[in-house]
Amino acid sequence: MSDLAPGVLVAGERYKVVERVGDGAQGAVYRVWDTRLERDAAMKVSVAKEEADVASLRDRFERELRTASRFAHPRILQVFDAGALDGGAPWVVMEWMGTGSLQHLLARLAAANRRLPLRFVKHYGLCIAEALDAVHTAGLVHRDVKLANVLVSATGEVKLGDFGIAEEPGDGRAEVAGTPGFMAPEHLAGRWEPASDLFGLGVCVFAMLTGALPEQVEKDGRPSGVVVRGQFGSVPEELRPFLRGCLASDPRERFADARTAARALRAVDARGDIRSRLAKVEQLPPEPPGGLRAAAEEGEGDLRFELVDDTQAHSVVAPEPGRTL
Repeated sequence: MSDLAPGVLVAGERYKVVERVGDGAQGAVYRVWDTRLERDAAMKVSVAKEEADVASLRDRFERELRTASRFAHPRILQVFDAGALDGGAPWVVMEWMGTGSLQHLLARLAAANRRLPLRFVKHYGLCIAEALDAVHTAGLVHRDVKLANVLVSATGEVKLGDFGIAEEPGDGRAEVAGTPGFMAPEHLAGRWEPASDLFGLGVCVFAMLTGALPEQVEKDGRPSGVVVRGQFGSVPEELRPFLRGCLASDPRERFADARTAARALRAVDARGDIRSRLAKVEQLPPEPPGGLRAAAEEGEGDLRFELVDDTQAHSVVAPEPGRTL
């Protein structure tokens, strides 16, 4: 597939390409204008060349459309349409969030030697937990809970996306798929259950706190899902019980469900954040409820970055870069 130029009309002239905003493992992402509904949307277009890969992505995008259509939930990204370009490249159209993923927000903060304020960590973690509660209530396991699949809108809304590999709980009925580093031990072994998604939630919260994924014991050169002991000393003490309840190697030792995990996170007092080099609140997407400005520290030398995302792209204001993630 060649790059879609701005102004090009695709999918029966319904979607007008505005700009290419990102590149990910599955393809290129464009901001498009839905000429029928007169609104912005995000279109992900496969760049796969091998016939088998094209067919696989076509099936995945169709699955994502069908699965997401089962939900009408404020924490779950809407998916509107799927199809193929004239040349055969599969595409999927989803809600335009305008700000981007937590993955690239954290990367930019790390490059500026800044940390996400604890109240934002709490809020984003709660949003993921609320989304997972809806997913699990519907009898599904997301199987790919990660920072790149958590999107933040220009108004501060947070939504979980990419349901292309969601499955019913079980083992052996589908290909083992997901993102190493965010996958629980049982998931890597070919068995997934709601507790497997809670492991991904724990990895996301740990990464929001520290700027890195938790170190895991390696097996055959890849993360095994077994978190190395002794890492929680670098996180605020009040978050450690929550992380233990998500990142236990044995799923029976994790929280009973996403709702229980949300209650545990909601009980965390995020007002006394004493970590250094916190990002200024005005340099982040709009703050969630709760008066976050008390968590901000001074910053200087603001710069604007253009963020490129696996799913969408966005801009954010951040202090001068100091290091990389």
